[in-house]
Amino acid sequence: MKVKRSTWVHKPDLYVFDKQIVGRRAVLPLVKPVTFRLHAPNATSVWLVGKFRNDKFQNRPMKKLVDGYWECSVELRRGHYEYHFLVDGVPTADPHAHARVSNGSGGFNSIVEVG
Repeated sequence: MKVKRSTWVHKPDLYVFDKQIVGRRAVLPLVKPVTFRLHAPNATSVWLVGKFRNDKFQNRPMKKLVDGYWECSVELRRGHYEYHFLVDGVPTADPHAHARVSNGSGGFNSIVEVG
């Protein structure tokens, strides 16, 4: 892109006028789809319960697959998130989570890291 005084810009996200940087394109926060899975073939309902927005727990229904797994995908920004599963009304930590924290009630919340 050619600009004033024949200065060439090689980075398309910069705007140069009189050899001064006057602006930058806005960069939107990146989100990634994160899929949560739990093997619970005898369960009748499974919910994903997590602190995904505003530090408040939210419930999301999970879909039962034919192989006995339940699945739910959530778009998440970079960071650490607490979650657990609600299997037929019983809070259940993710047995495959790499980290967990106390939930303050004698149980645990699992931690997922999105990077």
